[in-house]
Amino acid sequence: MSVSVSVPRETQQSSVEVPSTYYCWSVFNRWCCCWLFGREAKKHSKEVERCIAAGDLLGAQKASESAFSYNLAALIIGLILWVIIVCLYVFQVYYRIQN
Repeated sequence: MSVSVSVPRETQQSSVEVPSTYYCWSVFNRWCCCWLFGREAKKHSKEVERCIAAGDLLGAQKASESAFSYNLAALIIGLILWVIIVCLYVFQVYYRIQN
């Protein structure tokens, strides 16, 4: 007497990483650094969320990369502008003390 046993096959689950939205970084950059690039970064962050909701992971990945690039540009430009503003303020105060 033979008994046949059915063993389920192990399925390979592909681990798909959901791209980051960088939304918080976008809001910070919009209000504290360079608002122009921060606004674009926030727009792309929202696009990542829309693509994820629609199941378009390739589009979400592209939008995530764009959001990261805009955020990085906003942060660098914002830091440079803040340094310039602080330097101008310090030199203005120093000039007033000297005169």
